[in-house]
Amino acid sequence: MRFLPINISIALFAGISIVLSFFFSAQTHERSFSSRTPDGIHEHQVYKNYPLTEEFTATARGLSAIGLFGKSNNPAQIVHIIVKNISSNFIISEQDIQVQNLSYISIPRQAASVGNRYSITIQSNADKAHAVKIAYQSDPTADPASIVNQAGVPKQGSLGLIEYERPTIALQFARWLAIPHQRALWAGIFIAIVGYIAFKKAPKQREKIKKARVVNPISFLLITLASIVIYWPATHLFFYSDDVPILVRVTELWNHQPLLLLTPHRYTDADPQSQFGFDFYRPISFSLYPLLLHLFVPLNAGIYYFLNILLFAGTACGLVIIGKRITKSDHTSFLLVLLWMSHSSKLGLLYWWSSVQDLLASFFALLTIVLYFKWKESLNKKILRLSLISFSIALFSKEYIIVTPFIIAYIELTQQHFSKKRFLEIIRNISPYIIVAGIFLVINTAILGDPNLPQHKQTDQTYSLSSNPINIVRNSIVYSSFTAEQRLWPQIRVTKSFENKLSNIFELWRLKTSGPYYPGVILFLTALVLILIVWRNKKLRNRLCIGYVWWLLYIAPFLLFTSDWRPRWLTLATFGSSLVL
Repeated sequence: MRFLPINISIALFAGISIVLSFFFSAQTHERSFSSRTPDGIHEHQVYKNYPLTEEFTATARGLSAIGLFGKSNNPAQIVHIIVKNISSNFIISEQDIQVQNLSYISIPRQAASVGNRYSITIQSNADKAHAVKIAYQSDPTADPASIVNQAGVPKQGSLGLIEYERPTIALQFARWLAIPHQRALWAGIFIAIVGYIAFKKAPKQREKIKKARVVNPISFLLITLASIVIYWPATHLFFYSDDVPILVRVTELWNHQPLLLLTPHRYTDADPQSQFGFDFYRPISFSLYPLLLHLFVPLNAGIYYFLNILLFAGTACGLVIIGKRITKSDHTSFLLVLLWMSHSSKLGLLYWWSSVQDLLASFFALLTIVLYFKWKESLNKKILRLSLISFSIALFSKEYIIVTPFIIAYIELTQQHFSKKRFLEIIRNISPYIIVAGIFLVINTAILGDPNLPQHKQTDQTYSLSSNPINIVRNSIVYSSFTAEQRLWPQIRVTKSFENKLSNIFELWRLKTSGPYYPGVILFLTALVLILIVWRNKKLRNRLCIGYVWWLLYIAPFLLFTSDWRPRWLTLATFGSSLVL
């Protein structure tokens, strides 16, 4: 069977993902585009022979309806509404409606409405005692382009009109591409192209590496037993917070709308605690894994938490294998992982079932690294494919795993003598992972992009991304201080003063942490100083650099978040700290 060339396949896959994702989210349903709120004090009276007219310039594209604030002493009062396109001198709607607090006037969609002048005329046959009252904004500067008159007499201010629109597919697509969230889509396309170029241009010289010594199976057994013993109290917990809506969503969608299960569809229920959707696209950890549990495992919190502990033990075993490759020692790798396991950031990981997203992502990211080096030892393409599948599962469990190919590249660079030939070979080896990462960004971003959401949500979200240097430094200090175990450091006048200065300069109070922060700065700088001191010792320098780079890369995606943090986000990063220590 002949397949399409990989470049055409990637382009088709990305293009189909973008188109399908757009049509999934961009429904051309009617929505409120702009609203002018009246001040709640002033009202115009409309009665027989005293019609009220406002001329306004439309700002909505695809103007399809107009909202009007009004009320009457008689709830059944009917008024006659005439909507006219002044630009073409054409009456587009003429209808009788019942006046309520907000009256909705539907009109035929005006495809090219933006910038055009329209008028809305309100007529009533009621006497003055039963006049219809139309609320308005008395400040004429609030909407200077509007003109209001009654029976030919100019009036102050402007009516509180709401413009509704039903935009075209083309307009929805343009807005969809323009929203800030979609920037990662272009990054994904760029990364996939770069990966493809690297795959095609880098020299095809895949040399086997020496097989690493097999890890003693007793290490795996001890690590698994240690995980169960240390975190066994988790099996006595119950479902809470995000756990409940995740499980309810999976159950309800599987029973009623299974096709929506692997989408970001927001499940809603009458119970406010049972409303859950996605700010991220994580179909493995938030949909598929809970579904498998729902189908094959009794709904018992103790069992669910125990499975999390086993996933954690599997992650630890993966770190034992990687640690031995780096340190060449069973004992050292075993101690490294014990140090990693006992770090307090693992409490939030194991004592909250929803953290399975971090566990699944971490487990499959480490499996990706282990399988990569297995492939390098045998050059068996089946193992490479398994590694790429594992990387994909990790990505669709949680996004920060996207840095894993660079971890692989750095470990391999430090294992052998550096040369240009060696560097290009590594670039070619990780290029399939880079292509997968790019495609993931395209799919993830396209599926989550919603042209119907207001743009301010992109910056108001807790997890919105920011390239602001202050945000990045702030997060670096907080994360590294937690890695340094702040509770073990003394608090004296000098350290408190230093902590206060850091907090004032970088607004550390914006993040949900109590500090102190100076240990983080000390740890961050000490690692750099150590690397400089031992620079001539290649073996020690490489290990320190791997630990430092490991920590930096696995924490880097979180440093871009604007206003929140979680200790469990340090799941993999703290292994780098263990290497440095």
